[in-house]
This record gives sequence, C-alpha cells and structure tokens, in this order.
Amino acid sequence: MNTFDFIIVGGGTAGCVLANRLSEKSDLSVLLLEVGGDVTPDSEDVQQWCNLIGTEIDWNYQTIEQLGLNNRKIKQPRGKLLGGTSSLNGMLYTRPLRHNFEEWANQGAIGWDYENIVPYLQKLENFDESGEPILGHHGTLHLTTQKVNTEKHHIYKNILETCEHLGYPIYDNFSASDFIEGSEGLGWFAANIKENKRYGAAQAYLEPVMNRSNLTVITHATATRILIENDRAFGIEYMHQNQPIQAEVKREVILAAGSIESPKLLLLSGIGAEDELKKHQIPLKLLLPGVGQNFHDHVTVSSHFILKSDVEEPLCNLCRVALFAKSDLSMPVSDLEYLMMITSQQDESEQEVKLLTIHISIQVPVSRGWIKLASNDPLADPLIHPNLLGEQADRDRLVAAIQKIRQLIKTEPLASLIERELTPGDKYPTDEDLDEFVREQAQSQWHICGSCKMGIDDMAVVNPELIVRGLDNVRVVDSSIMPSVVTGHAQSSIFAIAEKAADLIMANLYQLQNS
Repeated sequence: MNTFDFIIVGGGTAGCVLANRLSEKSDLSVLLLEVGGDVTPDSEDVQQWCNLIGTEIDWNYQTIEQLGLNNRKIKQPRGKLLGGTSSLNGMLYTRPLRHNFEEWANQGAIGWDYENIVPYLQKLENFDESGEPILGHHGTLHLTTQKVNTEKHHIYKNILETCEHLGYPIYDNFSASDFIEGSEGLGWFAANIKENKRYGAAQAYLEPVMNRSNLTVITHATATRILIENDRAFGIEYMHQNQPIQAEVKREVILAAGSIESPKLLLLSGIGAEDELKKHQIPLKLLLPGVGQNFHDHVTVSSHFILKSDVEEPLCNLCRVALFAKSDLSMPVSDLEYLMMITSQQDESEQEVKLLTIHISIQVPVSRGWIKLASNDPLADPLIHPNLLGEQADRDRLVAAIQKIRQLIKTEPLASLIERELTPGDKYPTDEDLDEFVREQAQSQWHICGSCKMGIDDMAVVNPELIVRGLDNVRVVDSSIMPSVVTGHAQSSIFAIAEKAADLIMANLYQLQNS
C-alpha cells in the first residue's frame, strides 16, 4: 500500500488548487485522485463550452422528478475531467457579495466573514485590466474582461442606456466595491480566459506543477470508501483500471469531489444519517444526519426577444453583460440575475431569427433538497434532489422577475431594437400563466452547493476548519460546504475556499509539528 501525507479526492476546481498549494512543500507527498481524464482541446475552446454538455467529460447527472418543475427530471452538468466544472462551465467570474459571507459567519462559520475572504480572492485573481485596489492583479487565475466597444456594438449601448434610464448603476466589472456591497446594477463580466483559451483550475493551478516529484496525479480513479478506524482516516480505497486499490494517508484525507460526490463518498464510508445507511446495509461509522442535506442551487429560466432584422450584432455564446436587481426593494441585496446574450433559433414558422436571450435566475433560493444513495454500489449515481422551485416563494420571485424584464424591454432605447417577445410570449400574459411557464421551463444554473454544510449546529457536516465533525483528519473542501449559495457565479468562491483551506491545513500541520 502506497503512503502519502495528503490524499485529495477530486481533481476539480478545489482539488487543483489544493494539489498545487500542498505540494509547494517538497517534503510533503500528495496524491490527487480524479475520476475523469485530462483536459481536452474542446474543453479549452471558449466557443465550444455549450457543446460539452452530455459528452464524455460531463458526469451526465440527472435529478429525480422535481415537483416544483411539474415532475420533470433535469440535467445537472458537472465536469468529469481535471479542472472539474471549471473545465466545462461558461467561464464567468463574479466576486461574491459581502452579505454572502457575513451570512455564513452569522450561522456559525467563524473566520469566514468577508474580510477574511478578500485576501484569498486577491491571491487567486489576475485581472487583465486596471481597476480598484481591491482587485487582484498578480494571482494564479487569469481573468479577461468581456467588455466591448459600445459604439461598434450598438445593442450593448442600448442595453446600458436603458438600464441607466431605469436608475441602475453601470459597473465595469462585477468585482466593483458597490456591487460587492449588494447594490443593483448592470455590469460587464470577467471570464477565466487567457490567449483566447479557457483558463480553468487545471491550466492555472495543476499544469504548472505536474512535474513536482512529491505530487502524484492519478486519473480515471474512482474513490469508493474512506478507510476509518477510531474516528480517524487511515486511507482511501479506489478503483483504477478495474482494480480495487488502497492508499494509506499519514496526515489528512481531503474530499474535493463536489456537492454530489463528496456527500456520496461520506455515506458510502458509513458517515451520515443512521436510517439512510441502514437502508443500504452500510455499517455506521459516524452519525452525521446533515450529510447530503441542505442541497440547493440557483434556478434559471429564459426569455427570448426577437431582434429587428436590421440589428447587426454577431452571435456570441459567451455572456458579456448582466443585470443584478432586487425582486423587492426590501431585500438587503440583489436577489435576481439577468444574463444577456445574442443568440438565434427558429421562431414559430421555423424561420431562423436573431434573439436577445435573457437568462433570469434566483440568487437567494429558499428551496432546499438533498443527495441520497441509490444503492451501496460506489459506481452508481446517487439520487439528486435540488428541489428546484419547491417553495412557492421561489416561483413568485421568478414570475416577478419575468414581468420586470418585460418592462425593461419596452423601455427606450432598447425597445427600438426589439421586434417582439418570442418566449414566454403571448400565451403567458398573467402571473398565474407565468407560474406554469417557469414550472415547465426552469433549469439549474449549475451552482449546486450546501450538501456538506459548514457550521456549528446539529446539521453541520464540517466545522469552520472544514474538518468533518467527529473525525480527526478528514476535510471537505468544495462547494458542498457552503451554508448558502453565493450571489453571482460560484467558481470564484470555490477557488477562494480552496485557497483558504490550504492555509488552514498548513497552519494545522505547523501546529502539530511544534506541539
């Protein structure tokens, strides 16, 4: 049995960061296990990202029937390759809001308030343009603005002017100070793109250190169980080339497998609710009823508006701008996002038309679901239940958001470019009609989180040090530890969580060595 100081399960966004940071110390051995393979040329092609869904580099997860979505099962895309979902997503980067982390801290995540997170955001960021001092310009992750010349791209000029007329401020990027404080406004995205190629976790953190002699990366390796004795992990069992293999750990096992696979592996290892484990004949190692609970996501639905035939704007499958707004002025921060893209599709008469597509999403969902085992087979997908739109309050906000965007579209100067609304369309004029529309059409925004939440209450899975409660040396470091989903796009927070976790791990190691 090979022995390592640290074993990281999952070579996704967080796993790549941890592999880099923990292997910086040459006398520490690190094993990184990844189910998928290497990055592919298509995954690095920024124009191909939306064609990656359903391919061999996607886990191809599907939820169980969602009551809030008229019992539809929906896709839950996740990256199955080095870099994880940072090798599959739309590459959009927004900083989380101060409110997001203050809320975590108020729920018992001590040390996770915004002031403690900012240094890690600055550490990872490498913005390609000058900006506020709060931004990072020398970090590991290259970030490119998606801002365009509005004198040449008139539709964006009209969008900006329309939002200004409605009283929304305009941001150069979504890391501006006012935006971080929760203000409404329209702004330009940054994206993790370098030299016109995707620059995700694999490219930024893993590829530069692959030649370190103390770092072992094994792809196509599926972790099946954490080996535990006396409340301490002594290794990992995994499948590689159809063979079961065990690796021994001297210091820590770190789960960075994401919000679906991390709780699944804990359950397979006997860590979770007793009745859930008993159902699958898995011996109880540690009673933790919160494993797999609190699973949730941003939920999104799309409106399409046909542009007039004389509007000249190239199609673009990268999103450049978005509006963040409040569903109600009493909300402490923006809770709605309107992603705007220029796309095309066939209309009712099967004619190809150019569209302004607006993806509308709830940023502060109240609905909560779960991850559970389908069986004790470690190669079987778990049961995935994000409970999208399970609560009427979420549906009401999404309906109100569609009505709000209808008003925006009717406002000049943007109104002069719009021929008509294609979807939802005339068939859904009222709030009651739109409630049915969102149940028929809403999807995941791919920002799943929360299934191994951090905290100090009885349903918390990890403590603020990200150590699984009741175990000495198992941590979870990925989106599953979020008590609640952040506003905007989650990857910035996952990178920052991993950077902070690396410091927590090394501080603990230093303390042990000097005790």
